Amino acid sequence: MEPAPNFAASTPTTGEELPPRKAFNWLDIILQIGHRSAALAVFVVLITIAAIKTKYLDPHPLARIAFILADLASLCAVGGWYFATVRRKPIGESLGLLIFSLLIAAASLIALLRT
Repeated sequence: MEPAPNFAASTPTTGEELPPRKAFNWLDIILQIGHRSAALAVFVVLITIAAIKTKYLDPHPLARIAFILADLASLCAVGGWYFATVRRKPIGESLGLLIFSLLIAAASLIALLRT
């Protein structure tokens, strides 16, 4: 029978500590999610417009998906605006994302109403 390992003896006692954990940069994460969902919403709106024109696809679910993606992008823009204001960073990127996502949301809403 093998003896149980003694983990206490194997830990270094030199006083080494782990480095402090790096904090997440939530502003960049939120803005990146917003930019990606806005870019995806643009492509879905273009596919929705093509589906309305050609009648090959049912455009209603596509328009709904585009509106949800644009809504997520605008929510991320507002969150990024808040984090930028709290951290005293420029709000230009958040404002641009908000305007762009609202334009895409309007386009997807028009496409949704036309289906």
